[in-house]
Amino acid sequence: MFKRVLVPLDGSELSECVLPLAAIIARKAGGSLILLRCVRMIDDLASRIAYNNAYALFMYNYDETDSTEEARRYLVHVAHTRVPDDVQVQKYVLTGEPASAILMFAQEQQADLIVASTHGRSGFKKWMLGSVTQKLVRHNSIPVLVVNRECSCTCPETGRSSRVLVGLDGSQWAEASLPAAVSLASLFSDPARGELHLLRIVPALTPSETALYRRAGIVRNFEREATEIAANYLKSLENRLNVELGEAHNLDITWSVIEGSDVARPLLCLADTGKGTSRECAFDLLALATHGRGGFERWMLGSVAERALASAHIPVLIVCPDQRLTR
Repeated sequence: MFKRVLVPLDGSELSECVLPLAAIIARKAGGSLILLRCVRMIDDLASRIAYNNAYALFMYNYDETDSTEEARRYLVHVAHTRVPDDVQVQKYVLTGEPASAILMFAQEQQADLIVASTHGRSGFKKWMLGSVTQKLVRHNSIPVLVVNRECSCTCPETGRSSRVLVGLDGSQWAEASLPAAVSLASLFSDPARGELHLLRIVPALTPSETALYRRAGIVRNFEREATEIAANYLKSLENRLNVELGEAHNLDITWSVIEGSDVARPLLCLADTGKGTSRECAFDLLALATHGRGGFERWMLGSVAERALASAHIPVLIVCPDQRLTR
């Protein structure tokens, strides 16, 4: 599935930290690694302003040495020093606004996966200019595997059974992450048997909501019913995946339901600990769709996926579902 793995680089060590992980994916998939450096070119007026104004220089992030030729030399150096010899590498330099240029390039090159850090440069400039990786995740139909500063390990051990956690909400939107998650779980574990764990979190009623239902004479246990519905959904999905995958992917499909008022917190806690699952150890990868039932606005305003990108201690696979899907 992942024959063309694209890695955007900005010259920082953080952007380069994804290279071991990307190289493993490309090697095991029998594919190639595409290293990309985007050089931001500003017009003459902006150049003159930048040369004569320190604040403008800071805001534009202008660097006269950040030329296309230097970018080419940088990619040659990275390919030679950071990528194993047995991995095929292609190197490209683009000019323009990074996120837009990378998105267009990824589509033109028919990339199967983008592997990126959450950001290279940090601080005020990141807040003002926005994270390129966040833009790639929000506006991109290609799966994006994201590694942030909090990740303690970005490269699963070869031949060890890897665990991939998939967050679901019962919608087709959320299930869009499954094909890529299945492929990565199988690929990382090979030749061992991997695990794909399906998780659905049932929102718990607040005390005020519980009191309201009681005053209205509604005595049904909504949380218990919601848990049963979630469990039935996951059982059905487990059966469907086992039939569709067979033994080809060498995966164990497991699932669990958790109650919680805050969806992101128990999701990240389970990713870190694996508590309550068949193997109580941390997962190697978290897979999510950019939005579920809340729609695109939910993602834009700060979704579970966005919180996971900021706080997860493991790489996060983000898939933007086909907008034509119906719920």
